Formats: sequence, structure tokens, C-alpha cells
Amino acid sequence: MLASLRGVFTVAILGCGPVWAEGHGGSEDTLRALTDALVRAAPSEITVTPEPEDDRIQIRGPDTGPHFVFPTVLHNRLSLLTPQQREIEVADFAASVLADPSGSDLLTAFSPDQILPTLRPSQMIETITAGDDSPREFPVGPFLPGLSVFFMVNTPQAARFMTRADQNRVGLDDAALIERALENLASEAERVEIVNLRPPYRLVLDGAFENALLLHEPLWIELEMQYGPLLVLVSDRHDVVFSPAENRRSFARMVEYRDDLGRLGAIAISGDILLRQAGMWSYADPVN
Repeated sequence: MLASLRGVFTVAILGCGPVWAEGHGGSEDTLRALTDALVRAAPSEITVTPEPEDDRIQIRGPDTGPHFVFPTVLHNRLSLLTPQQREIEVADFAASVLADPSGSDLLTAFSPDQILPTLRPSQMIETITAGDDSPREFPVGPFLPGLSVFFMVNTPQAARFMTRADQNRVGLDDAALIERALENLASEAERVEIVNLRPPYRLVLDGAFENALLLHEPLWIELEMQYGPLLVLVSDRHDVVFSPAENRRSFARMVEYRDDLGRLGAIAISGDILLRQAGMWSYADPVN
């Protein structure tokens, strides 16, 4: 496991403030179209599994662990094309994902500027190593009890968890990996939007890396300066919502939101509501 990351995450990184917006489109149709294209084009030894609850598609080769395609990458391109052009673009995108049936290109070819951090339940390590003949090692750092920081390789075609082998391949030690991932996140965070005109507010980025925004310190410095202490909820569907921690009613409102997500099949990845106060993260105390 990496050394404690907290000191690194509390170092200010250059970034822009959030952009206010009134709405954000989905990519369900793109997910279905890309899944169909991948199923049609994939060799028999490649399995393609849509995971609409996470807005992604899992692809697994016979000798490789899973990697994930996030259709939001493609969706943004399709919005600018005619229907005929979209059909061609989807087919070309699927072909690029499946260009190497062994999956080796997708599992090895990337550059350091494609590394992003992500926040996941600590037990996720058991899920991503399940089925490994020889367990892979992953760079992982602590965030809060039960929550850990993982790293993703995010290429235009797919996203997957970064392994120690990947880390060695690009020649980054732990400190350099953290620094590079946070620099890349700062660039992505320039596009963050805040949706809703009243609390709870929702942060929107790209549909895949919203929970990484908890690691972008300049954003939370700005939000805390504007609203004071904050209650924050992160779901497994990449929702990040926050509300000023004004009173017990504020906490109750976030609990209601969490329960509404649960009825839709989503869960809070931390299991609890988080508190951002005085530049630090903790679990919220419902009594105070």
C-alpha cells in the first residue's frame, strides 16, 4: 500500500472554479449501440458485458482481467454527427477497442497523462483480483476507513485499474504517481459543473470519474469558502452530491437523497455521509 496520501491531497493544485449548469445529458443509447457493435465484432474468446448501472461495458479476454469502456467518451463525439455518421463512428470505435484480440494493447499501451485517481471501497481490491491465477498487485492509498484511492488508466477506448506492473512500465515511483494523477485530475476538473439550483447540489464531470473530484483539493477549498462545512455523498453510480452542513435538517435531507438512490439501485460507496470541514474529510456525525 502507498504511504499516506493525505498530505499530498491537501496541497493546492492549480485549477479552475466550478461552472454552473442547469442540466446534463445521458449516454444510454450510446451504451446500447456500442455494446451491439462490440458483440457483433468481438472474436468468440472475448466476452462483452454491458453494465448500464455503472454506464460502462466490461471486456474480458481469455488471459486478461477485465477492462472497461465508458461510452461517455464516444457519446460526446456522436452528438456532433448525423445518424449515418454516428453508425460509422460507433463501428470504428468498436473496431479500435477490439484491434488486438488478445487485449494486450489495451492492457499495456498508455501514457502517464492518461492516469487518473479514483475513490473506491477498500474491499474493491478483492473484486478486481477475483479469478486471477496469480494475484496482481495494485498501487492503493488510504482516504478514510473503508475508502481507498485507486488509480485508473483512462484511454479513449477503455478504462481499467492500474497495476504495479503498469506503474513500473511508465517509471513512476509512488510519489510521482500521486503527483501525476492529481495533475491530470486538475486538468479534467476544469470541466466540472454544478447541477441543481438548491441543495443538495450535484457535481458532474464525465459520468465516469466524478468520485475522483473528492481528491481535487482546490474545488473543495472553494466550495467550503462559499458554503462553509459540507455534507457529501458519493454513490457507486458516480454521483457526487453535497449540501451545506447547516443543521440536523441538512443531514436528514442527505439521508433522504441517499435512500432515494438506494431505491434506484445505487449505493453510497462509503456507506455513510461524509463531512468536509476545515480542510479535512471525515464521516458525518448525525448527532451534531
